[in-house]
Amino acid sequence: MESGHSRMATRRTVARREKGSDYLAKREQILVAGAKLFREKGYAATRLNDVAEHIGIDRATLYYYFSSKEDLFHEVIRDVIDTNLNACEAILALRLPPGDKLAQLVLVILESYERHYPHVYVYIQEDMSRISQKDEPWAVDVAVKTARIEQIFLAVIKEGMIDGSFHSDLSATLCVNAVFGMISWTHRWHTPGKRFTAEQLADTFTRIFLDGVSTLR
Repeated sequence: MESGHSRMATRRTVARREKGSDYLAKREQILVAGAKLFREKGYAATRLNDVAEHIGIDRATLYYYFSSKEDLFHEVIRDVIDTNLNACEAILALRLPPGDKLAQLVLVILESYERHYPHVYVYIQEDMSRISQKDEPWAVDVAVKTARIEQIFLAVIKEGMIDGSFHSDLSATLCVNAVFGMISWTHRWHTPGKRFTAEQLADTFTRIFLDGVSTLR
């Protein structure tokens, strides 16, 4: 005999597969509420009851859309990554010098960290190192999209090497690692609204990087 939990999981799976407009609208409302509360209260302090109360539904109804707080958190993070990826793809397509593209890419990521603080930093600290070891759909999707963002950074750096504005004797892969190292390490010391803005961080990181790789000095 199927348990109540199993029946709910089955209903949730069928609803996601069919993707009715009402279901998707309510799910998006829950995602927005979850992101807001994760930002305001922090991941650890936020309960599913808080999310349900915020939008005026009961907890049982919320389980129709998300199986757990972790499930909701993961979907919030996936939404952030989707937005970042779309922005990075748009920047890659621009007709700008590689250095300008890189500056915009760095700013997009850091503004995202600031806008979605602290839950993106929670994800970076707690989940990123484990993503590659998981095979569930969420982890695979996030890993693929994160890799694509890194590939966009790599493509821009290679553009600079090809057109002569960046030193071509450097490893493009190591350059990407250096940029992401600066960006990601901010989770250890940066608190938005205190000492620095995302724009200040992006400007400083970009200038440090470009002064090191640029041939135009």
